[in-house]
Amino acid sequence: MLWYTHIVFALLLGQWFSFTYIEYIILIFASLLPDIDHPESKLGYRIKPISNLIKLIFGHRGVFHSIFALALFSYLVYLFSDYFLAFFIGYFSHIFIDGFTLAGINYLNPLLKVKLNGFIKVGGLYEHALFLIMLVVLIWMKLYG
Repeated sequence: MLWYTHIVFALLLGQWFSFTYIEYIILIFASLLPDIDHPESKLGYRIKPISNLIKLIFGHRGVFHSIFALALFSYLVYLFSDYFLAFFIGYFSHIFIDGFTLAGINYLNPLLKVKLNGFIKVGGLYEHALFLIMLVVLIWMKLYG
């Protein structure tokens, strides 16, 4: 999925919680973090040398798109801050929705090779339709929910 789809989906999930402003920033950051393994991603582009190194070692949609990375990074946030829930939801939302793409996700990477693929082409018509639907729902929830 594209960066803005990840952000809108994370914000949509975050609507069920009473997050503070800083928690929303963490939620958005965490929703982009798994793509640090892609040097052309919104986050990876800003730290391209590090992103290139991560991609070289782990590959794109490798371990950073697994439940193990979700658990490890969420646990580290839990140890050092009070923003565990916002981080967890943001990171989870990214890897969950990427599972609906044609490229799919191996949620159990690196232990098992069980890849789940979806039907949505990244940047394609279905992704844009999904983005617009989620954006409308998000706005409606903010105004009337």
